Parts: sequence; structure tokens; C-alpha cells
Amino acid sequence: MIGFERVNTGLGELAYLMAPFSLRSEYAFARVSRAESDSVAFHAFYLSASYAITGEMRPYSESGGTIRRIQPTRAFRDGTGGLGAFEIAGRLSHIDLNDRDIMGGKLTNLSFAFNWYPLHPVRISFNVVRADRESWDPVWILQGRWQLAF
Repeated sequence: MIGFERVNTGLGELAYLMAPFSLRSEYAFARVSRAESDSVAFHAFYLSASYAITGEMRPYSESGGTIRRIQPTRAFRDGTGGLGAFEIAGRLSHIDLNDRDIMGGKLTNLSFAFNWYPLHPVRISFNVVRADRESWDPVWILQGRWQLAF
């Protein structure tokens, strides 16, 4: 087993918000200096885009530097006519854990989502994901999720 001396990591983020559209991206890397061998480096990224069909914008917190979840303008309630917020989204992500003698694999995912925010703090999501792992057949994932977040 080869020990490591140091791990250097880095992360870069970009975002563009223009109601009702948002675009987000992130790139991360790790460089591992090993005691008895050459250094290795790994990287990953994602690119995500979403569009709020009902016109909402994702709030941005300048103090925290975070993009928060959509808040429905007209929450879903009996008798008020509100349907909540609807969003479509897509995401491409990739991770490469291969370098020199380390063969951790490569994985690329392409996903599409339909999200419904009936009221704060509920989100109901339906996702279709195609996962392509190096040297394997692609895997299709259908996912439904109910989320309660405050």
C-alpha cells in the first residue's frame, strides 16, 4: 500500500440567474502527493440548467453565496387557484478517478427532472437519469422523490 503525503483540492463555481432561467456549474479537483510514487490527480464537474415554467426565480443569498430553492408565487391551496411552481431541469455530470496506476473509473450522468413546488417547503420531483460508467453498459434510472426542506 502506498501512503500519501498531501492532498490539495480546489473547487470553482459559476452561476447565472435570470428569472425564470438558471445555469449552474462546478468543477472540483484533487491532487494527491504520494510518498513512494508519482502524484495523481482526479477531477469532476457538473453543468445544470433549469427553467421555472411558472416564472419564479431561484433566490440568491449574497451573504452566504448560495442559490436557494424556488418559492412558489401562488402556493397550492384549496380554493385559492394557486398551483405552486413548476420547473424543468437538466444536468450533465462527470467524474474521472483514473490517473497513472489508480483506476477508480469514470462516470458520466445525464439527467432530466420535472419538479413541482406546491408550497413552501415541499418539492415533488420526477427524474430520468442515464448513467454511463466506463466499460459498462449504460444504466437508466427513473426516480420519484418527495422532499420536505426548511
